[in-house]
Amino acid sequence: MGFFDYFDQEHLVSFDLAVVSKSSTLLPARLPPSAASRALPHLPLELVLLIFQHANDKYTYLSSSLVCRAWSLPAQQFLFNHVSLSSQSACLSFIDTISASPALASSVQTLSASIDHNQPFGLSQLSFAHAFAQCPNITDLRISLYGCAQRGTGKDIVGIPDVARMRRLAPSWDQETLELLRVGGQGQVKKLRFSNWSENRTSLNQLLEVFEELDELVIVGTSPEVPTSSSASGTPLPPSISLSSLRINIHSRTHPSPDYLSWLLHTSSTTSSLRSITFDRVPPAPVLDFVLNDEGISKGLEELRVCGLPPVAPATNAVVIAGNAAVASNAAVSTSNPKAVESILTTLSSLPRLKTLSIEQPASFLRVLLTKSLPPSIEHLAFGLEVEDPSLSDSSTSSRGHARSTSLAVPQGRPRAASHARSSSLSTLPKLGINQGPIAGGPVGMKTLVQTIRNELEDLKSLKVLLVDSDDDVTAGGVGVNDIRKSESKWLASLKMVCAQRGVEVEFERDVRRWRESFQC
Repeated sequence: MGFFDYFDQEHLVSFDLAVVSKSSTLLPARLPPSAASRALPHLPLELVLLIFQHANDKYTYLSSSLVCRAWSLPAQQFLFNHVSLSSQSACLSFIDTISASPALASSVQTLSASIDHNQPFGLSQLSFAHAFAQCPNITDLRISLYGCAQRGTGKDIVGIPDVARMRRLAPSWDQETLELLRVGGQGQVKKLRFSNWSENRTSLNQLLEVFEELDELVIVGTSPEVPTSSSASGTPLPPSISLSSLRINIHSRTHPSPDYLSWLLHTSSTTSSLRSITFDRVPPAPVLDFVLNDEGISKGLEELRVCGLPPVAPATNAVVIAGNAAVASNAAVSTSNPKAVESILTTLSSLPRLKTLSIEQPASFLRVLLTKSLPPSIEHLAFGLEVEDPSLSDSSTSSRGHARSTSLAVPQGRPRAASHARSSSLSTLPKLGINQGPIAGGPVGMKTLVQTIRNELEDLKSLKVLLVDSDDDVTAGGVGVNDIRKSESKWLASLKMVCAQRGVEVEFERDVRRWRESFQC
């Protein structure tokens, strides 16, 4: 089983042996060949392929490839649909396998590669390029890059001093590698996911010059920068790619600038090809303002997914929760001018073709809801909503007489540590002319939400709600231990009722991780 080596799995085969007495007449000890063929009817290959198609499990494919000769090749072809390479030995084994079996090389549709220059036997750029060039049908390419761009930095991407890990460099792609990628690609790569955990900010730009037929782009980790030109002509020409989907998962403090997005999306804006934009973390106000106000982008935009809206200054004792990071203190929080956020909300309400809107943070969704910034063309709406104790829902104030505040969505990883640092993020809403207090009979804005679904969103087809507990007893799933008891509260029943009357499909999710996974590209 040499071609299984690069899957980095241990394959164990076990047998269950049952002892049958000689006096047993259920089955003979051994059937003649003709009798055996009659006892095991032939299963049509079409049904086998249909089973494999719905299995979507590599362990099933591994076991099926060992059943019989007729199943071996089809199971291996499904097994090779998604290949992951993370070491030099795995890559060489993979190249040997597909060289001996071109059918397996043609079966590869998704190729994931981890290029870590800090590992002694890590995958090299050239070996990865050779493996890629031998697979003619790859449509989804996922690259993770580790290392640093220059020697002597002494810090990794998250700022932890670690000189030992930074011995090896993360150089830019050399010309031989780029040529192999260009020749091997031949326009079939439609989706590129580039996770850059190095300090090299130019690697992505090199790949964009190679894969000119990209349709979807996912950028994770280190923020890229606008390439510099060696000539006197100024900034190099933007890439010729016309994207339909862009996803960015980069911290707001190091987020790509509007200048870089303008350079990256120049062709997409010209052709109005961009249909979907996703920000996994809270984007800076200038970035979100650029995306929504660009005429070419806004004209074709149909899907917008954001973790939350930029926080509004001043944000006293505020917490910005983005992805796995919870950043406290005024110095670390990147706040925005209220007028900038108000401009974003105004532009959001006027997007002509927006059909899908997803906002994870409850405070941000309430800001959109209470300012009536939901476009009437919305068909699919997903948002985070705070769960409150129904026994207190009829009161507009807490026991101390203060208005309730809406918390942010619990981040992935260490949710309990971040739960004590929740912010009163609705304290900025009065600056936008929004009533801060809750509405009797449910959480803040529930009455407005029900009325909006009933009277304004005529094209609405589905709702997906992330329930966020307002208490401090937050579990790893992003939900308090008492949430199950609150699921049938009055406000939740009202929302279900109005959705049933309108024929709107509604789905509730209590696990923030599962919520995010449902939007993964």
